[in-house]
Formats: sequence, C-alpha cells, structure tokens
Amino acid sequence: MDLQLDGLRLHVRKEGNGPCVTLLHALGANHAIWDAQAEALAQRFTVLRPDLRGHGRSDAPAGAYSLDMLAGDIVAMWDALHVEQSHVVGISLGGFIAQHLALGWPERIGRLVLADTSSGYPPEAAAQWPARIRTVLEEGLHGLVPATLERWFTAPYRERHAERVCEIGRIIETTPRQGYAGCCHAIAGLATTDRLSQIATPALVLVGEQDVGTPVSMARTLAEGIPGAELRVIEQAAHLSNVEQPAVFNRLLLDFLR
Repeated sequence: MDLQLDGLRLHVRKEGNGPCVTLLHALGANHAIWDAQAEALAQRFTVLRPDLRGHGRSDAPAGAYSLDMLAGDIVAMWDALHVEQSHVVGISLGGFIAQHLALGWPERIGRLVLADTSSGYPPEAAAQWPARIRTVLEEGLHGLVPATLERWFTAPYRERHAERVCEIGRIIETTPRQGYAGCCHAIAGLATTDRLSQIATPALVLVGEQDVGTPVSMARTLAEGIPGAELRVIEQAAHLSNVEQPAVFNRLLLDFLR
C-alpha cells in the first residue's frame, strides 16, 4: 500500500495479524530484504515493512535527510495505520532509525532489535560520506554495487546464492540517487553512543561475525550501552545477517519477541 504522509508517499507492505512488528531496512535496500522474516513473523504478528524515504517505491525528495526525519516518517506511518505501539527491528540504517525511535518516542516501542548496526562511526569513517554523496549524485549507484555486495555477504554465500545476491544488487542499483544521498547525510549525523543509557526498551543486538561494516565491536558497544540488552553473534554471516542466515536470525528474533 502507499500512504500519503504530509506530502511524502511511503510504500508499506502489511502482512499477518497480531501485535505489530516494524522492519526497517538498510541503506540502498528495500522491504524485500525482510522476506524471510516477514514470512516467519506473519504467523503471529502484524508485520509492517516500509520502503524508507528515498528507497524502493517511496518518494525520494532531493536534499539532506536526518535520522529524526526518517524516524518521524515511521511514527507518521504508525499514526496513519492506527498503530499505538510496535516492536521495531532495524538493520544497518534501519538500526540507526530504530535507536532514534526508542529515544524520541519510547512509548511507541515494544521491543527493540538492532541488527548489524552502530551508534556512531570513527572520524575517518564519517569523513568518507561527502565523497560518496558526490559520487552517487554524479554517477548513480551502479559503481557501488560490487563493493556493497562484498560487504553485505560472505564469499561462500555469494557463490552459493548468486541469484539472490543479483536480486539485491539490482535493488541497490535502482535506488534513487537523491534518496541514497539524502540518507547518507542522515548517517553522517549518527551519534547516539552517549545516549544509549537512556534507552529503556528491552533490546536485542544481533551481528554477523564477519560483518566488516558494523563489526562485532560496534554491536558490543550497543549491547553494553543499553541497559539490559542482549548480544548475539551470528556465525557465517556478514552485514545482512538476516538474509545470509535467516533460520538463525528468525529463531533469535522470535524467541526475543515472544
């Protein structure tokens, strides 16, 4: 379905019935990376899978976005669908947004799952975003696809599941350049490490053991910073651990949400 939210068209997949779970995807992805999780969750939950602002079939307005703006889109989606409270599962960029939801709208969050994500980047990593924004706006995303897929999946997975990897490569390549760049601006502003202790929501932190983009050390910072948070490392998985190891990811997710 498409929702009109204060001038923004947000595309959302809604499945299942029961307590609400909202799944927030990575930069350059869309709702389809959650297919395996939606299938498992829809047996017990109402599952919402939005294409984030700038991605998929949602609008991609020009200009810089912020994490509060992206989180506000999710709250507006809940309001439009009369959802008072939702569990939130965010991976990578989706995890950044999930943290802002937990900090800014704690009463709207049931349980929080942060997968392959971070609360901040070192200065040398943060300094790379302006160059990436320029490249994307000038040349599009085609040139970013090979390196992104190498970060997102281990080599054995890329070899065994070439068709699925190609599908996700096409999703990256067709992400609107204005939307990707806008979200890069938002990511450059990520800085929640010093605020993690304010998150009172029950939280689970998941990370692929071979994730080089948001490694285990970043996941540990999240788990140690959020009071009572659990940390689980998923073996034989890189950045998109939910795609690479769906059975393990789903088991950990369902056990936590139950």
